[in-house]
Amino acid sequence: MAKIFIGALNIFSVLALVIFLKKCSDRERNQLRLESYCFRSGKIKRAHRFLFLTDVHEKEFGEKNEELLRRIRALRPDFILLGGDLVVCHKRRSERDRVRKSVRLLRALGREFPVYLALGNHEERLFEKAGWRGRYFRAEYPRREHAKSRENAARLERGIGAVRLLDKETVLPKGELSDLSLSGVSLPMEYYRPLPFRKKEPLSPAELRRAAGFPEDGAKGRYHIFLLHTPLYDEEAVRSGADLVLSGHLHGGMIRLPLIGGVMTPQYRLFVKKVSGLFPLRGGNLVISRGIGTHTVNIRLNNPPELSLITLLPEREEERGNGETAL
Repeated sequence: MAKIFIGALNIFSVLALVIFLKKCSDRERNQLRLESYCFRSGKIKRAHRFLFLTDVHEKEFGEKNEELLRRIRALRPDFILLGGDLVVCHKRRSERDRVRKSVRLLRALGREFPVYLALGNHEERLFEKAGWRGRYFRAEYPRREHAKSRENAARLERGIGAVRLLDKETVLPKGELSDLSLSGVSLPMEYYRPLPFRKKEPLSPAELRRAAGFPEDGAKGRYHIFLLHTPLYDEEAVRSGADLVLSGHLHGGMIRLPLIGGVMTPQYRLFVKKVSGLFPLRGGNLVISRGIGTHTVNIRLNNPPELSLITLLPEREEERGNGETAL
């Protein structure tokens, strides 16, 4: 009798813990946190202040994202960079794909701010399933996915029309942003394959430069910001000429454990330390955002959604000549 009681108590305790953690996760998923980063460089001629959002995955803060928009307006950014995965797109069952909230957010942001968007793996998958934007419909997708995906791709395209899409492109802004260059790379789905028992797909700095349409002259000494959805190619991006690489994709590892890091990434890498925050690299810097939303496994613990505020400042006189980017 005692064993039955102890067994029942253990089951109850486990269920209670699961329910408690689920409630904690649900609360944390709605607690948007601002993370601030500041960089100095001799390439920067005037101060810039911008926001970086990524991995929205159709998440809304307030009705029609009014709370998110209110927070953004209060910060008064010069421009906004979107790092991809605004939508939710599955390999199969396109009836579960979602794009409408993302379209609404793109239009709302585009009405008020200069916005630059790079694509993530969910947009890439959607365009592949739809045979859209020069992508080919892959045999791995069921044929029945094609029609529904084209409908969603067309809807997303209308939202993208409200912003500047960096799809394998580098832009050289004019006016107050003339000391910056902005690149966005859309990687095919093979670069997002699960990695528990395999190495990442090779991608050289030269290939990355070509994929980004980066000018041969290095954009004439401009500070180069590289929107690269996955941070797995951060060093390649810096060697290709990037001063600042902005990534997401990892969702902060879903659950972050002290001293250990993220429990799991979307590519099934376990216990990864490099899942969010600032990481200085030789010749540049990497910022990995925890992102705003989730999908499929909707869990966040010790890993709140992130809105990244980034300030770029000219180099101080005493720092000139040292050849390093100051933080």
